Amino acid sequence: MFFPLAFVAAGVLTPLLATTALTVGLLAAASSRRRRTTTARPAPVHRAERSPEVPILNELARLHDALKLDVSQDTLWCKAEKADWCNMSSVQAGLRKQHLEISTLLSDPAVDLRTIANRFDAFQIEGQKQCAAVRERWLCVYDALDANQKEQVRVFFKRKLEQANQADVTKQPK
Repeated sequence: MFFPLAFVAAGVLTPLLATTALTVGLLAAASSRRRRTTTARPAPVHRAERSPEVPILNELARLHDALKLDVSQDTLWCKAEKADWCNMSSVQAGLRKQHLEISTLLSDPAVDLRTIANRFDAFQIEGQKQCAAVRERWLCVYDALDANQKEQVRVFFKRKLEQANQADVTKQPK
């Protein structure tokens, strides 16, 4: 379920941010099923900040609309989406902190590379914990979907995986 945003993160972002992005994508897609009520959905979190150069966010918004979530499903979706955006901000701040710490350590001529490796390991463990929490929020959304909605999500991610595989094939050196 986290797969779509990983495309954006591939090769550009650290594994922590890529995993977070993937989690967001998966959970967003899972909770985007058909709405069964006529209640208007509140505006998604940070919709104005979603740039057109990140097409997966627009695709997830379309999936959300296609899923036609009922009120309780939509509430779960919105909470997961909001938490995910907050987590992504936290991840960005953590990456800046990590860069600064590592730069400071590398400035010391007497630094032992084991110290740096240990810091990287600590950052990775912290990131895995954050990603697990985000994933659980989105899986709660997924669990609230009916069978038809889950099938829509499965097809969405299958299509995203096929598109990613196709993109990988065209990028491979010949």
